[in-house]
Amino acid sequence: MSDSYRPDRESVGEMYDKITVLSEDMLGDSHHFGYFPDGGHEGVGMREAADNLTDLLIERLALRPGQRVLDLGCGTGRPAVRLAETVPVEVVGITISHAQVDIATERAAAAGVADRVRFELVDATSMPYDKNSFDAVLAIESLEHLPDQAGVLNAIAGILRPGGRLVVAQPVLQRVDDQERDDFVRQLYQNYHLAQPPYLDEYPQLFARAGLRTRYVEDIYEQVIPPTLAVVDAWVRANSERISALGDYEQEVLGLIDGMRTFAELPGVGFAVLVAGKE
Repeated sequence: MSDSYRPDRESVGEMYDKITVLSEDMLGDSHHFGYFPDGGHEGVGMREAADNLTDLLIERLALRPGQRVLDLGCGTGRPAVRLAETVPVEVVGITISHAQVDIATERAAAAGVADRVRFELVDATSMPYDKNSFDAVLAIESLEHLPDQAGVLNAIAGILRPGGRLVVAQPVLQRVDDQERDDFVRQLYQNYHLAQPPYLDEYPQLFARAGLRTRYVEDIYEQVIPPTLAVVDAWVRANSERISALGDYEQEVLGLIDGMRTFAELPGVGFAVLVAGKE
């Protein structure tokens, strides 16, 4: 899909500063979709489902004790903290939201891992890290906020050590001949400061151009998007007063949820887990 819209740092950061506390509650303290292994949502809370997705990605990272990980687009830090609690590694989380840095830093301290986990206000398009300084990079639903994914992948390849790996999880599109779908996706992503996503089959090429070799691709749409939206819908019904208190951002949040409902039902929508390695 051609990228005619390029989100800017200020818009993305301002949006997350405004909605972080509410969306953290809605999404179980993690700013990403959940993973429901059997595809059903009954009896599964959003926090459990979000942790399920984090755990799946931790497994794909295949880390060893003492290694160093960059959480690119760390949200409020729950995945980074969970990672550090699961494997004794060092984690650096980056975001462009001041509110998220503050919440994530407090979360690491409360979990007793602040000596190994820190959070920084850093733009992923201009990362200040040395070459070959990380063993792995985790990007959960964050590449879609970046105006130049190819450029960021090049930067990721630069900071990864040889043998390091990148694990990505995010909504994707399969190729279908449906102009109405593409027009809707383009408008939805522009409205919410997202870069229009590459097609799923473009990622191996993007990785290769950055010097990364694709090792794993899986579409887990059925276990992620429909059940997550069902749980979110129930949360919205139960928290209408809290959403109203957002003021100007009420319609933005409700519009995003409505847009995601429609997005989930479009032809060729998926949710991919991708792993690439640096030789």
